[in-house]
Amino acid sequence: MTHISELKQDPVNINQHSERGTALTRRSIEKFGARLAGIVDRNGYLVDGNDRQIAFGEIGMEEVEVIEASPHKPVYLKFNDLDLADPNNPARELQVALHRSAVESWTVDADALLAHMGEGLNVGDWWRQDELDALLAELQPPDVEFKQYGEEVADEVKYHECPECGHKWPA
Repeated sequence: MTHISELKQDPVNINQHSERGTALTRRSIEKFGARLAGIVDRNGYLVDGNDRQIAFGEIGMEEVEVIEASPHKPVYLKFNDLDLADPNNPARELQVALHRSAVESWTVDADALLAHMGEGLNVGDWWRQDELDALLAELQPPDVEFKQYGEEVADEVKYHECPECGHKWPA
């Protein structure tokens, strides 16, 4: 067993998690227990499950089971108390809760996304170009005041000149 505090939050997580999604995640855990596995990288950072880790800690679930897994062997969690065929069993409501909280939680931090893209992250499989354009259009340029210059400043600029073609560029 691993203490929940040993799992580290992603400090530059692209998902900001909405307040509503966080509340739904916590409610799901309170009502149904820990039913969804997270993903941890080799260094103990949460790839998926940042919001759940916080909720687990708040609820008092301090011990977690970390299972070494392979991307070539899918992992499914079997809960013998769940039965989708039984209309009185909470399995169907759990299904709704898990999907609904996932949808509501996803809130993109466009600044973090753009920073990761600048480092080479390719998101082309996950967003169409028009979706990405709309998302990144929400970014506001930094509030920087640019100094104004008059035309006379152009006369003060010194230039280098290419001896072969005569092209000039600022020194």
